[in-house]
Amino acid sequence: MRNLERDTQPVYIARFARLEAQEIDGRLTGKNVPVRTAPALFWPSVSMTRGEAQGAYFGVNLDYDRVITIADPGFEASEADVLWIDAEVGDLGNPSPHDHIVKKVARKGGYTVIAAKRVEVRR
Repeated sequence: MRNLERDTQPVYIARFARLEAQEIDGRLTGKNVPVRTAPALFWPSVSMTRGEAQGAYFGVNLDYDRVITIADPGFEASEADVLWIDAEVGDLGNPSPHDHIVKKVARKGGYTVIAAKRVEVRR
């Protein structure tokens, strides 16, 4: 009953691809920056901010704001991925900053459940 079509909403996910050396003005900075795939659309059920009923999936000490439920136990997600839940993604080739990060992924029965944390990202 979690993923009825009327309870789903559009969410975008950009998956981690690799780390790349950061360059500024042609010079290496010594920092590595993550490179992610283009944002991909999926339709999960997203909880309201911090639902306690879902807390058993991830324990009580994990700091997260939203629970995302996908009716696919094989849905690919990891802790290095980013999400657009409340923010507009904009142009898929040059997306706007994401508004959530994946904190934890759990698979239970026929579902994949993701704990997401809200973040402020500036360009």
